[in-house]
Amino acid sequence: MPTLLRFLIAAVAIVAFTACDDEGTSAPAAAPTTTVEPTATPLPTPTPSTATGAEKGGTGADPRAVEVLVAAAEAIQEAGTLHFVVDARIKIPSEGRVTTIPVTYEGDAQVPDSLKGTLTVSLGFFSLTMETVHVDGKTYTTDVQSG
Repeated sequence: MPTLLRFLIAAVAIVAFTACDDEGTSAPAAAPTTTVEPTATPLPTPTPSTATGAEKGGTGADPRAVEVLVAAAEAIQEAGTLHFVVDARIKIPSEGRVTTIPVTYEGDAQVPDSLKGTLTVSLGFFSLTMETVHVDGKTYTTDVQSG
């Protein structure tokens, strides 16, 4: 599997598995650009499990999530290009307080291994931004201080 495809699958998996806060709710997402009328969708009844995938000797990943990631990888391979937006919140506990640091990574990728993106880390009153380009197995980044 090409390096870029592995990277994108890993990035999606990290966001998918860490996008919930301590109460199990998702981090706030950007507002949609179009309004769609909501419709009721019946949900399946959850089935309790006594052991996680890791306890059963597996990876601990939800098999449905793995299926979604495999389908996404196949779709990316077929399309050849994609635009991505990764929006994450890093929570850092310290002395009874939790500091949340918003991180975004947005860009475009071309199969098998070309990538151009912008990484932004918001630190309250200022943000750090770094441009990245990955071509022919080499990654180039801008200097955070000088641009």
